[in-house]
Amino acid sequence: MQHQRYVLLTFAVGAILLWVAAQSGVSSLFERMAWSDEPILGLSESTLIATAIAIGGFVVCLRTERAITFVDEVMDELLKVTWPTREDTLHASTTVIGTTFFVASVISAYDFLWKKLADLFLYKG
Repeated sequence: MQHQRYVLLTFAVGAILLWVAAQSGVSSLFERMAWSDEPILGLSESTLIATAIAIGGFVVCLRTERAITFVDEVMDELLKVTWPTREDTLHASTTVIGTTFFVASVISAYDFLWKKLADLFLYKG
């Protein structure tokens, strides 16, 4: 494992995201089932359950060789990427924004023209 720091960081972020999702899901389950979410040791039951799920997910990822290998290989591939320079990014972003405005103006002109033609022929009153 060459990128141990990034592997641990990835698993920690994944555990935090899992905690957020589990907290939402468990508290929603408690509410739907009309169960009281009593505090234990200063934290609600749903928070403790979500924390246990997140810690369990973190430990499972740390003990699964395939997960560690996968994240390590992803980091290897990201290091091989040729990232664009600031000038390349600025040029590409300007092109995209300019093209978007041009297409939007052409579609707006067609829409305006067809509305005027439809009003002219359809609504003679």
